[in-house]
Amino acid sequence: MISRAFAVTWIIGTLLLLNQCKNANPKYDKIDELFSKWNNGGSPGCTVLIYQNDKVIYKKAFGMANISDSIPLQITTQFHVASITKQFTGMAIAILESRNLIKKDDEIINYVPELPNYRKPITIEHLLNHTSGIPEYQYLEELAGMDGRNGVSQEIFFDLLEVKNDLNNNPGERYIYSNSNYALLAIIIERVTGMSFSEFVSKEIFHPLKMNDSKFITNIKDEDQKQMAHGYNLDHKVEEPRINPNLIIGHSGLITTIENLGIWVRALMNRELPGSVSLTQKPVWGHYNYGLQYFHHHGLPTISHGGVHFGFRSNILIFPDQDFFVIILGNIDDRDFFYNNYTIADILLEDSYKKIEVETELKSNVDKLTEKFINKYFDEVVQISFTDSALNITNYQKGENFVAFQSDKNVFVSSTSSGRKTYQFNQKRDSLQIINYDGSTEIFHRAEDFYPPTRSLEHLAGPYLSKDVGFTLNLTIDEDGIINSDFDSEYFNNFHPLTSEIWMNNNVNMMTMKFQYNEGKVCGFSLSLDRLKDLQFKRLN
Repeated sequence: MISRAFAVTWIIGTLLLLNQCKNANPKYDKIDELFSKWNNGGSPGCTVLIYQNDKVIYKKAFGMANISDSIPLQITTQFHVASITKQFTGMAIAILESRNLIKKDDEIINYVPELPNYRKPITIEHLLNHTSGIPEYQYLEELAGMDGRNGVSQEIFFDLLEVKNDLNNNPGERYIYSNSNYALLAIIIERVTGMSFSEFVSKEIFHPLKMNDSKFITNIKDEDQKQMAHGYNLDHKVEEPRINPNLIIGHSGLITTIENLGIWVRALMNRELPGSVSLTQKPVWGHYNYGLQYFHHHGLPTISHGGVHFGFRSNILIFPDQDFFVIILGNIDDRDFFYNNYTIADILLEDSYKKIEVETELKSNVDKLTEKFINKYFDEVVQISFTDSALNITNYQKGENFVAFQSDKNVFVSSTSSGRKTYQFNQKRDSLQIINYDGSTEIFHRAEDFYPPTRSLEHLAGPYLSKDVGFTLNLTIDEDGIINSDFDSEYFNNFHPLTSEIWMNNNVNMMTMKFQYNEGKVCGFSLSLDRLKDLQFKRLN
């Protein structure tokens, strides 16, 4: 018979043990709280994996894989990880490089002669670091009225590139992210190896690493979909998966689990595959190479990439010097997933962070500024406003917003998780030089505010034809001086003036309209987005 004293001791010991387990690492409780809003039977959610010091320290699933059938997410659930695919494409290129089958300075026209005549040499390296200038095919797809969820075949892909057969910029001149680059890399891989892209990646990456739950959207069978999470929008409406063996991939298309991605990142960090060195070294130019981004967070080097697909968001964040990484795979189009990996790092790595010193007090009086500056070469506008002893800088086309503090006369610095940016005005303060994280520079000049009366804009109304996309827009001016069109699309309506030269789309933040004149009369305009520049429209009367 158990004595009363023993029973009391056992109960107390058990309670102490339970309490100890619960609070063994209170930081994990904070991580649980980050995902609490998705952790129920009526919501999509995510899987989370955290690795540190050569072991997995946290691995959980939150929410539902399939709401209608009450199937919860599990660590083994497969997700569409979208642009995370790019690093596998980058590794495939690095493997071919290591075997001397291709070189980074090879011109891509030698592999892909179907490309438009861009009249400038474009190399494999330009594709790898997004400096080719080749327009975003997905934007051209949407502008042509196609449903982006269906994807496109290789034939349609080349047709779309012909729609706008000139470049956004000279090759090597500027970083502009474009899915077209990595779709082309996958095509090059196929033509060099004589294998499909999915076959080559499976043979050279998945099989050696035993990533047995990884495949591409082109290889998915009906029975495979039972293992996949359904993707949901913010209203929890399911986004139907589009399974098509003829889709172009390489920029996207990977289906995998969080555990398989954990295997991949460990192999990347340990340089277990031929070509791993190329992916783990910071690029000489810029911040992007081989499908990965290289930044800093609180002074620590990071390697990262995210992915967005209809109903899915994913993110990998690596701190190589700390032997630490976080992976989050979500089946809902919720931006919070993108930020939680940094929040997790803040919770677990805070003691490793380097303090970045910035000036919080102004060294000299600065006039209050609310001005716009324009980069006429790229038709980009930044707005500068001075509030609370700091400069607020907004780049409309890039969707960026920074706060900068003064470090010297006419010099301001913003210190963010990604690094430092410097904003330097000239003496007259009518010119602004921006020095980016990677050392690249951009020059902007002051633009006068433009608030025209509606009557003065009537000459802008009328029909304009784009031979590129093959349709006519009839522009109208409403009573508030906003430009709209007869085309039922957010891309072609609700433009307001930023300057006398550039109009901004209120619906699509990074879209601008620039009117063109001949002998004082409007003869056309160009439309530009962040990944598609100078889509031309000519006036018809």
